[in-house]
Amino acid sequence: MTVQTEYERYIGTAYAGQLADGFNPTLRKSLISEGVVIYGRTVSQGTADDQAVQGGATNILGVALRDLNAENFIGSIAKQYPDEKVMAVIEEGYVYVNITNTGAKGAAIYSVDADGTIAVGTAGAGQTQLTGSKLDETVASAGIARIYLAKL
Repeated sequence: MTVQTEYERYIGTAYAGQLADGFNPTLRKSLISEGVVIYGRTVSQGTADDQAVQGGATNILGVALRDLNAENFIGSIAKQYPDEKVMAVIEEGYVYVNITNTGAKGAAIYSVDADGTIAVGTAGAGQTQLTGSKLDETVASAGIARIYLAKL
């Protein structure tokens, strides 16, 4: 009897903004009000209730989800939503993001206010703690990792 041993050979890697699992995530849609929004970055309230911008220190809505339809719409793999388009945002659940440093599973995470990047540790000046959110896998070097995002 032959045994298949190459399943893992073709498994792709995760991408920033990719939903990590379908276990009851809380999602919303928002209109981008200023500039582009990169997948996997935090977004906060824009100038109106239904608008959002990348980064920010107050009224953080969640993390921008990756959208293949948006990539096809702009005709490239730009890994971002274009300005003035509707984007998907995860408010609570598991999502892959680009972590800018290292950390162990369960570590607290924060967002950089200026650009919405996410890092492990305690927030300092120009950063906002993502209260209740945590790293869901160990990251040995900066790169893509799964996080649990608590409703902010």
